[in-house]
Amino acid sequence: MEQLQNQTVELQNQGVYALKNARGTAALGGNQWWLREIGLKPESGCGPTTAANIFWYFLHNNRHDAVSLLKLMGEIYPYAKPSPIGLMPGRFLRGTAAFAKDRGLPLRPEILRAWPKPFWRPTAQQAAAFLRGALEKGIPAAFLMLSKGADPTLDHWHWVTVTGVTGGADPELLIMDNGNRKRANLQGWLEKSLLGGAFVRFTPTMKQGV
Repeated sequence: MEQLQNQTVELQNQGVYALKNARGTAALGGNQWWLREIGLKPESGCGPTTAANIFWYFLHNNRHDAVSLLKLMGEIYPYAKPSPIGLMPGRFLRGTAAFAKDRGLPLRPEILRAWPKPFWRPTAQQAAAFLRGALEKGIPAAFLMLSKGADPTLDHWHWVTVTGVTGGADPELLIMDNGNRKRANLQGWLEKSLLGGAFVRFTPTMKQGV
């Protein structure tokens, strides 16, 4: 177990997120601000965008155009429709589970909450191990920050896609956030986030050939 914790785990096929839009401009995964192009409100669209990034890993069919991912974002939106303040964890779980079932994807969402009371939160190592459980199987994960803590590169009330976890005693999350690659220090966030948030991973419900 200790050897596993010291290893960095990343998705192997991250090239599926290298996209081009209609103008030929490069993009990295989905961007919530694209939603306005299909008549949806982008301001609270980080949750559906994160869900679309996760499912795109399995549904891309070797397409690398942003238009196809935006279409998927629009299809997921009714399942994971945010409220005016955003997409809360329960709705994210129910919506993604229903979408996976309707699309025949053998994936089940599981959650690890970082509660507002710090003494109820998981340790950084526990959160890293939870996410590794999906990433080692080649499945992206999700991270919700209800408050960003002390990291100025993160945002309040925001979902992002987790593509990797670093090893060692001070693990970091490797994330995609509206077209940008970022790193989030787990220990620092768990200590400084006032409201906490949640980690969501997807586990296979049967053997899958992805």
